[in-house]
Amino acid sequence: MGDARPNRKLCNHNLFFGDTLKVGHQPDGASPYGVLDMAGNVWEWTASIPRPYPYNPQDGREAPESGLDSDP
Repeated sequence: MGDARPNRKLCNHNLFFGDTLKVGHQPDGASPYGVLDMAGNVWEWTASIPRPYPYNPQDGREAPESGLDSDP
């Protein structure tokens, strides 16, 4: 179950639907424990450049206009 590739029946991943979906909309994507909506639905939560943890606001991640790519 957990190794299935994302698809329209399992989650709203990679903009399958072009919008967010209501909670519980895709019951086929439930975990083996019955947990729903643990993946997909929102494409990005932040505009920060990805950087390894721990969080360091001085490492450039908060300055997308800097031209830095995603590799530190």
